[in-house]
Amino acid sequence: MRNAQFLGPLTLLRGAHARGQGMCAMEAAAYLAGEPHSDHPACVSPVLASFLRRLNDLFPDAARQALKPWIPRVLHTRGTETAERMRAWLLIDWSVRDHLPWWLDRAGLHEDATAMRALPAVTDRTSYGRATRTIAAATKHPAAYAAAADIYVAAAAAYFDAAAYAYAAAAILESLPALMERLLVVGQPRERPGPLCLRAEGEYKRVR
Repeated sequence: MRNAQFLGPLTLLRGAHARGQGMCAMEAAAYLAGEPHSDHPACVSPVLASFLRRLNDLFPDAARQALKPWIPRVLHTRGTETAERMRAWLLIDWSVRDHLPWWLDRAGLHEDATAMRALPAVTDRTSYGRATRTIAAATKHPAAYAAAADIYVAAAAAYFDAAAYAYAAAAILESLPALMERLLVVGQPRERPGPLCLRAEGEYKRVR
């Protein structure tokens, strides 16, 4: 409820901002966590924060608001080096076996998309190395180049084409819930701070 009171009327904006001039997703996370104003909140997993910053800046205005429910979920997710490495490989696996095939299907390259989805999970350098031949074959086509150029956030062309821009966001939003749930279960801290409560002036503080 408290998160809804803050996030409900909030409009996430692209880019970084000075305090009082709007917020991106990670600046909102820092605010909710009671941290200094920043788009690199210390309590958030660096992998999750990097991913959400990219999505925040990639998405058009309307789609960007779909990130708001994930902001409180990523607080206090910073994990060990091992946990963060696992999250990074989960993102790479999603890029290779989910997101890139989505774009290949859109380009009419259905056989390549099927081959990418059939790959074993990409969990480390060894499994990625084994997948490189399939990835190379799938991304050699000009139609797949945009997806391959910026594999985990969608086509670079989307920045310049409004229709592709919205389409890129739709592609990610389609699989984002399942992906985020997988990322969030990795490396959870043993202890969490106390619950959030509202200050009288409408700001958040953390009860110790």
